[in-house]
Amino acid sequence: GEVSTDPGSKVKGGDLGCTSVSSYVKEFAEAARTLKIGELSQPVKSQFGFHLLKVAKRTDATYESVKPQLEQQLGEPAQRALSEELTAQLKGAKVSVDPAFGTYVADGGRGLPEVKEPGFKASANPSTAAPAPAH
Repeated sequence: GEVSTDPGSKVKGGDLGCTSVSSYVKEFAEAARTLKIGELSQPVKSQFGFHLLKVAKRTDATYESVKPQLEQQLGEPAQRALSEELTAQLKGAKVSVDPAFGTYVADGGRGLPEVKEPGFKASANPSTAAPAPAH
């Protein structure tokens, strides 16, 4: 603790305070989970160097304390599925655009539909379209 070189904890004598072990790098988290309370660890090597750990206490996380993290983890697959569904719906949509305003292209190059500028000619297969010869 007194000789800590960790910029994040040396001002507190090496004390990291109470936090979830899931926020630590893998090797550090495994050591923190398996150590007996009050026991000093063997040196633990991570990408940040060597660490000596001593777990002062453990507390069970309450639902309220982990709720934001759980909502984020559970929400990501749902958001991805919604995004994929919306993209599929947009690609299959029958859209007409007044030629004065541009041309609707179901795949505008980023996997999403878009309206190209007036005068744009949509190629049947844009990835194999030959460049215009230089004059």
